[in-house]
Formats: sequence, C-alpha cells, structure tokens
Amino acid sequence: MSLTSRLLSSAAAVLVGTLLTASPADAQSLRDYPTTPELSLAASVMQTVGLTDMTVTYSSPAARERVIWGELVPYGEVWRAGANAPTKLTVSTDVMIGGTTVPAGSYTLVILPSDGNWTVILNTDPSGRGAYAYDAANDVARIDVTPTEAPHRERMTFLFEDTTNTRTHLVLDWAGMSAAIPVEVDTQAIVDANTEAAFESLWRPHYNVARYMLENGGDLDEAQRIMLQSIAVNSNWWNHWFLAKIQHELGLHRDARASVETAMALGEGDETFTNFFLPQAQEALADWPTR
Repeated sequence: MSLTSRLLSSAAAVLVGTLLTASPADAQSLRDYPTTPELSLAASVMQTVGLTDMTVTYSSPAARERVIWGELVPYGEVWRAGANAPTKLTVSTDVMIGGTTVPAGSYTLVILPSDGNWTVILNTDPSGRGAYAYDAANDVARIDVTPTEAPHRERMTFLFEDTTNTRTHLVLDWAGMSAAIPVEVDTQAIVDANTEAAFESLWRPHYNVARYMLENGGDLDEAQRIMLQSIAVNSNWWNHWFLAKIQHELGLHRDARASVETAMALGEGDETFTNFFLPQAQEALADWPTR
C-alpha cells in the first residue's frame, strides 16, 4: 500500500471513530466544515411592509418522493416548519398576528399541523431548540390557518404574498399544500410616532448653534435669538439653562434668573440635570446679580 493510501485509510478510520463517539458539540463542529451540500438548504426571505422589515430564515427540505403531510410531518405533533436549525421570523417593529401584538424581535416559528387547520405558533424559544424543546408557556402568538391544495413544490419554501403598506401573507408552500399566515402592521401609527419624534428633535439644531456661539465667542445677541427659536419648538431644561447663561453674559440678569428657574422646573426628576446641572443652576441663583 502506498503512503498516500495508508494516510487516507488512517484518516478515514479517525473520522469514523469521531462520528461514532461524537458529542452534540463535536457533531456541530463537524458541520462547520462541510464537504457536501446539506440535504436541506439554508434559505431566507425578506419583505418590507410599510416601514416594517420582516425576515424568515429557515432550512428548506426537499420532498424526495416521500409522503409529507401526515407521515414525514405527522399530524398532531409540533413541527419545526423546516429542517436543521429552528425557523425564525424577525420583525423590525410591532406586528399583529392572530389578533395578538407581537413586539419587534426574533421568534421561533413552529406549526402544529392537522388534517384540517394548522396552528402557527411564534415562540420566544429560550433554549434555542425550537420544536425539540417546545414549551407553550413561551408562546407569543398563535393563529389557526387553513391550508389549501397547491401545485407540487419540491422544496419547502416561505414567501410573502398580497403585500400592501399595512399587511401581508407569509406563505408556507411545500409538496402540494400551501398555508397563508396573515400579518398586519399599524403603519400609520409608526409614521405618526416617527413624525412626532422628528418634530420633537427639531429644537436641537438651534440649540446646538446657540450653545456653540456662547462657548466660542460668537454674537451673543444672535445666540439668544437662535436659542429662543429652539425654545419655541420644544421648551426644555437644556435650552432654558443655556439661554440663562447667554442672558447672564449679555447682562440681562433678571431674564437670566428667570430662565434658570424655568430650567430647574423643567429639569426636575431628570437624572442628567439633577446630577450635573442642578448644582450649577443653584450656584447661579446664589451668585448672579438680581438686576
């Protein structure tokens, strides 16, 4: 036997021994170095609904002339809705499934199939084992759907259909059956919240410019004008405190003290103001001229 043949024979013996004695962790490490394609190929599908991103990651098994429904996928048992690692649904904002609000996040998707309706389940799956360690106590949402007959699809596939800005259907299609899971999004509420947040932050550009002028020898009259514009958009302790400092430098001592007092009232209960700026404000009231 040649040296190469002996080396290959030894390597094969080591590999067989490893496979026979491998722990689950060892098996995982072996899969990290595949030499052949997986029988169930990794797949993902993503859809934006309004402003919400939805992504399903899964492994796609093939039918391979097997009877799927009721045999390979038994009725009455929780199924992982795929193969290999648990199937995951990730949503970037809150969504509604089966009348239940599902917070933004990532969830394991499993299915309890029957000869009639299927129950689709989203679960937090703290163990990360999906259907193998399924615990109904960790369910986030459940919905019953009715599968329909469909043209034969060899590989199990998830896809999104009938998508609008407020809803979509997550469809599982495989081996002659198709089931659509309705998902709804309150896109208008998301738009309203984003708009409100944007308007609330519009005070910052004026505040930043006026504070920069104060701290870098700029025109203080202009700095006061700009800071008052910030206050007109959103009155808060930040812009009132630095308005007070601008007014103090301008010699507007009565106005400055009034602005300090307003900042103290608006900053009450705010950790940043209480821990850092409140002592400065109290010192200003004690030391600054009253007129």
